[in-house]
Amino acid sequence: MNEFEEMRFLLDKKSKRVTKYERIQDSWKGERWVKRGGTGNNSQHYDVFPENIKSVLSGTNWQYSKMEILAEAGKQFNPLVYLFHYDNNPAIEYILKAGLYNIATDMLSDGYWRYERKAKSLQEYFGITTEELTMVKRVDPKLRTLNQFKKLIENKLPRESDMLLLQECKITEHNFEKILKCEGDPVKNMKYLKKQAGIKSKKLPLIP
Repeated sequence: MNEFEEMRFLLDKKSKRVTKYERIQDSWKGERWVKRGGTGNNSQHYDVFPENIKSVLSGTNWQYSKMEILAEAGKQFNPLVYLFHYDNNPAIEYILKAGLYNIATDMLSDGYWRYERKAKSLQEYFGITTEELTMVKRVDPKLRTLNQFKKLIENKLPRESDMLLLQECKITEHNFEKILKCEGDPVKNMKYLKKQAGIKSKKLPLIP
């Protein structure tokens, strides 16, 4: 294996404090661990070992964060960033319970502040109906796809097959805004864009 440990974070459960140590290699002192500030590389995602998360966080303000669910789903993320986001956006616990692993992962990098933090339900949190939330749960879309799907809802096209198409096409926000402004059915325009991009067709469920 080519894996090696480069940072270590020690959690003080009583004071809710995290201390970071970095592994460095000096030509004159050799390998050693040095206490450093900060939380590491926030943009870096890691494979997180899930088995001991619940026991480590037990008795802390993070014991109900459900970080172990995201780790068990095989998603890469920065665990410290997850805990800091949970402090500011506890709804991520309910998002994971709903099986929305892609949205939760994306929210750790971008987007969590765009939604209502004091919402009492995921429907209120995302600004969608119960029927639309059911579609979202079945697809488990990326955060970008969810935002685009909400745009389709504004255009009276809330279909699960449309969300699957958005997920597959990976249409940028800029191009998506252009598609919505085109004459005709935005979904037909997306299919045309998909064809032009050379994306292979997939059988999408025809759900009204």
